[in-house]
Amino acid sequence: MDVALVNPVRTPFGLYMGSLSSLNARDLAAFCLRDLIAKTSVNPAEVDEVIAGWAMPDFYAPNIARVAALDAGFPESEIGVQLTTGIQALEYAADRIRAGEGDLYAVVAVESSSAVKNALPKTTNKRTLLGPRLLIDPLWELYKQDRIPLGAYADNLAEQLGITRQQQDEYAALSHKRAFKATKKYKGEFTDAIAIPDRPVYDGMPAPGTSTRIASDEGVRMNASAASFSGARTDERFAGYFPCAPTITLENSAPYADGAVALLVTTPERAASLGLTATAFLDDIIAVGSRDPLLAPALALEKTLEVHGIAAADLTAVELPELFACQLLANQLVLREKGIVIPAEGINVNGGALALGEAYAATSLRMVASLAHELNRRGGKGIAATMTQAGVGRAALLRR
Repeated sequence: MDVALVNPVRTPFGLYMGSLSSLNARDLAAFCLRDLIAKTSVNPAEVDEVIAGWAMPDFYAPNIARVAALDAGFPESEIGVQLTTGIQALEYAADRIRAGEGDLYAVVAVESSSAVKNALPKTTNKRTLLGPRLLIDPLWELYKQDRIPLGAYADNLAEQLGITRQQQDEYAALSHKRAFKATKKYKGEFTDAIAIPDRPVYDGMPAPGTSTRIASDEGVRMNASAASFSGARTDERFAGYFPCAPTITLENSAPYADGAVALLVTTPERAASLGLTATAFLDDIIAVGSRDPLLAPALALEKTLEVHGIAAADLTAVELPELFACQLLANQLVLREKGIVIPAEGINVNGGALALGEAYAATSLRMVASLAHELNRRGGKGIAATMTQAGVGRAALLRR
């Protein structure tokens, strides 16, 4: 059964403690759902379920799918299902459709790194003892495997594969350039695809009670270059775990981000009955486990090609994670060693997390949404290969 992805929208991505930090995840998810409903003219009462991906819950919304849906104007009878990543939420909706349980779902993925961090004591760095409890900083623990930071894994991976600091800085700059160019080139399309929240502004300018409209991704730099990144210091938190030269810096790794993404998941027939056109079709989502979490996306992409009998040359575009520039380059190398050669110009053609920021659960659905829009423009097939905690890779196969 064909599964149609309709009208993906997203908020701009704000940097940690930046332009969207006064909004919590519930606010961001509701903005996105409200914008999705407005742009598709779908009656919220006709949506079978709202399904959300959210990796770092806070106390504002125990079931963010339902709470954000109610905030967005869905009826009290709306059922909300919360999962941990955007691509899992998408997979859940697709499975429900294929099982005949429903034919119209709203999927939203959200993360507010700022809100999670703000729930911690101001003095918290890694761990803080609060009475009898040990409070663990979730933004630090999130990117760890076997109690080792993923940045340390990235440093070690770079040395093992011969990825230099220069190559990492060059790719990081390229991600910014692609994101900036895409925003300029597809200004009309991006305007249609971005929900712009009214952000309440406190502490002075503008005056309390007014709002500022955030219309673009905060992290994208117009004049990014490898030369400008070359002076950045390596991250000392990653030193000492492996006997390797450090190459990871704040410039060639993705910053934490706040943001949300939403889309409708339905059947072609139901979309037609609502006067809607599929942006892309979801053929499958395949998951694999990997001992090295940073390489899980490559393994998921490889398995997807194998299962569906597709050659790399058949792909119009590919989305890969950019938690670190080293990660993207390492996944390319691993795929190439397996005979899967994807031209660099076909990967993350509109920039990735190095420029836009890493909004954990929202990032995976952003990658799918970006791929869907790209395929809608160019046609063909594409894969968005993502990573989740503990070394699980998930790859979504899309076509148009």
